[in-house]
Amino acid sequence: RVVDWGSLAITAASTTGVAVEMSALSFEPDKPIEATVAISDHNPKSQYEVAAQIRDGDGRILARQEAPVPGGALSARVSLRLPRPNGLVYYLEASLIEAIQNLRRPIAYDLAKFTVPNLPRDEYYVSANDSRQMTHLSWLRTKMSQRHGVDCKRGYGFHILGEVGTAYQGQSPAPFFSHVGGCGFLGVPARCLSAPEYRQQLMDGMKHLAEQVKPYGASCYNLGDDTGVCEALCKQPGCFERFVEAMRKKYGSVGSLNKVWGTKLRRLEDVTVDFIGSEQVAQNYGPWFDYLYWHEDLYCETFKRCNDIVRAVDPNAWVGQDASGYANVIDLYLEGCTYVAPYFRRVLAKK
Repeated sequence: RVVDWGSLAITAASTTGVAVEMSALSFEPDKPIEATVAISDHNPKSQYEVAAQIRDGDGRILARQEAPVPGGALSARVSLRLPRPNGLVYYLEASLIEAIQNLRRPIAYDLAKFTVPNLPRDEYYVSANDSRQMTHLSWLRTKMSQRHGVDCKRGYGFHILGEVGTAYQGQSPAPFFSHVGGCGFLGVPARCLSAPEYRQQLMDGMKHLAEQVKPYGASCYNLGDDTGVCEALCKQPGCFERFVEAMRKKYGSVGSLNKVWGTKLRRLEDVTVDFIGSEQVAQNYGPWFDYLYWHEDLYCETFKRCNDIVRAVDPNAWVGQDASGYANVIDLYLEGCTYVAPYFRRVLAKK
């Protein structure tokens, strides 16, 4: 099966006046890839070498070769063998190396990005888009192999939610130490999970992504790394108003709330960031616990909805999170995830 790259001839000029041109037209998965690197305006007193390599979307080098440029020649041909495609995006890189006596230095560089379309449905893909997830990748592959009865040596996955919405050490007003926020593949601006329009955008993005990815096999959707509710209070617009409404439904009246919290509020609208902060200073943690529990429920509900939406499109997909370890209740998360791979730092388990 030949996959056509189309036109991949790019010329990169260097400050020394030397240019390198790399071209490659097509490849068959089990045959070498032929790439030509041509030079111009070279120094006749120098010797040249060319180096070419192929990287996958995670930056791993899959194949590399170096070759000398024959004396008097203006080009060299390198042959790279790419294993069967295990992802959608690859990078073919070429560099020209000048050698003068014992000094070798790269003087020009060229890069081309190409895709491998129409991967067969009988391949199953699970991989990491982020090096921090690699510690659990072998475990995921093993589980996927056992579940689907296939050899999961290759794959592609999605670190869905990006590193936004972080409240760690006051870096962001969002209420989570997490990578939740919906950037990355989904392109959704970071918002508090309590915002219904944000949750809807997130769900729509998950559904759209799952529909696009399904033809390529059973994928792994990682909803976060170091993901969880943290101690910070959310300062995003609308968050505390929604929290107040949730407390109104839970307690019914300000009198009932005061009895549980041990406070003397005159109205529910007096529940603010400053109020909860002052109660914490006074070592009254009831308001803060209710606030954390409310966000924890939102968080678990969001994970469950993401799982349900993806698996409604592709029942073979895995949806979960990598390394939840910030005082969260793991078994609640498991109810909404296909997998959870915790770090076990400050993890609490009800059982």
